[in-house]
Amino acid sequence: MYTTKPHGAAVQSPPIQELKKKYTCLGRACTFGCCGGIIFIIASLLFFYWIFNPKAQNLNTLPEHITKDIPLYEAKIIDHISYISFKKRQTAKTYIEKKHPNIFTLLKKNHHTDIPAKELYEISWTALPAKPSFIFAYYKQRFIDQGFTVTTKKIHSGAEIIFSNNTHNGTLSIIDRAGHSGTDVVTLTLTLP
Repeated sequence: MYTTKPHGAAVQSPPIQELKKKYTCLGRACTFGCCGGIIFIIASLLFFYWIFNPKAQNLNTLPEHITKDIPLYEAKIIDHISYISFKKRQTAKTYIEKKHPNIFTLLKKNHHTDIPAKELYEISWTALPAKPSFIFAYYKQRFIDQGFTVTTKKIHSGAEIIFSNNTHNGTLSIIDRAGHSGTDVVTLTLTLP
């Protein structure tokens, strides 16, 4: 489209399609930078989630140092053993604290730096033939005999023993529903510092 000016010069205006096709270098750089930044942030969040949330592993047998130090009732009929290691979490905390103090300060403000233990074991039994009172008395006496500090609690449908010494801390929960013979569930949770 041509328009004439009073001086006789012709000015050509570009078609709309040509204006839409022009991309600036600055626009491409901004788009690429924003997408790259978003991908980096998502990858960082996934990395921190993986480091700070370890997964439980199922074990077939307990390590020997656990079986020597902790009394186990009917060790041959244990139903389930879970193990969680917090060693990666401790290593990540140390690395972040030394190499990236700003990130560590941010994590510390949000209370994500508390690492309770290096290892956690959860041992459970179901449908034991012994009465809950027998299991409670058995564990309480065995923990006291082995030098543990013992605290007991009565919970809604059972009892709980909290035990600790210099190397082990843990909780034994006994759950029993009325109307069933024996003990329904016994769970021993053990943390190692």
